[in-house]
Formats: sequence, C-alpha cells, structure tokens
Amino acid sequence: MKTITEIIGGAQGLLDITYDLQSVFEEYLTDEYKTFLQMLRVLEDAQNPLIRSYKGTGRIPYQYQPFVRSALAKCFFKIDTTTQFIHRLQTDPNLRLLCGFKKVPGRSTFSRNFTTLSERAIMSETLDRLVKEAHAGQAVYHVSRDSTTIEAREKAEKKPVKEEKEEKKGRGRPKKGEVRPPKPETAIEKQALKVWKIH
Repeated sequence: MKTITEIIGGAQGLLDITYDLQSVFEEYLTDEYKTFLQMLRVLEDAQNPLIRSYKGTGRIPYQYQPFVRSALAKCFFKIDTTTQFIHRLQTDPNLRLLCGFKKVPGRSTFSRNFTTLSERAIMSETLDRLVKEAHAGQAVYHVSRDSTTIEAREKAEKKPVKEEKEEKKGRGRPKKGEVRPPKPETAIEKQALKVWKIH
C-alpha cells in the first residue's frame, strides 16, 4: 500500500496545495481533497507505523492504515454513517485512492476495524505527539474552557404526591359489622317515585 507521500510523489509534497495532481488521480481533485491530502501527510508523519502481519493461512487481512484514513475522511467530509461512507468510496475513485483501497470492504469489516482502532486509541496518541512536538520547550500559560451557562436545577424537583385511591369495594354481601352507604337512586327508581307521588 502506498503512503500519501508516495501517492503525490516525493518533491510534489513540498509544493503548494493548489498544485495540479491530475496525473495521479482519475477525476478532478478539488481544493477540499487537496486539503484532506495535506492533513493526512501531517498526521501520518506523526503516527506510529501500523503493520498487520499475515500468518500465511486464510485470506490476507486488510492493513489498518486505510481504515485510519477512512475514519478521518468520514469526519472531514461530514459523512454520518458507515453505509453512506462505503457508498461514497464505491462511487468516488479519488477518495478510494486517498484512503488506500483497491477494493472497498464490506460494512462488517469497517465496523471491526473501527472498533479495534478506537480501542488502541491511535488518533489520541498521534494528536498527543503532534501537540508535544509543536509546543516542545514552550510553556502554555492559558487553559480554554467553555463558560456557557447552562440552566439547571440545584436540587431535584419534588415529585407530586399521588392522591390515595379509594379502595374498591368487593362484590357480594358486606362483611360482619361493615356498614355500607345507601346506593344512589337510579333513573328508573326516580321516575317510579314521581309516578307514585302523582297517583
């Protein structure tokens, strides 16, 4: 698998980002792709080599580097899901070349490799190394914090007291000593009472 420096070819890596690289890529390379290419060059210079050994049995495994580039490309180009990213790789030969894929793997392969890379904290190590190199021998006198106020209660809101439900009266005859209130008159009983009073 070619490194980014090998893709753009030795001295071309020192040229300005607007340099035309059409002899390398199949389609027109926009400024967005050139920016991503330069970002990869900076990050891969500070990254530990990722080599996946082959034991000689079974299918040759994919190397980790294309998946590191894919994770960066997914964030850089603001692609939400892995399925959408795979579709983009299949239809975009420039992105496929930048990530280092000859054949686009399936979704499960991406998922497994993304999980492995996140467990190994590859990007955190790379960014830590870049920061240490950039600020070597310098003292940092400021810390940036987000001071945006967030509305929140200091104490948890009390839950409303639930009203006690009246106990349901059982059916059948009352218990010994139990006094039940008289039942309200039904509409038929009221009509019968009115008729009785008239007569």
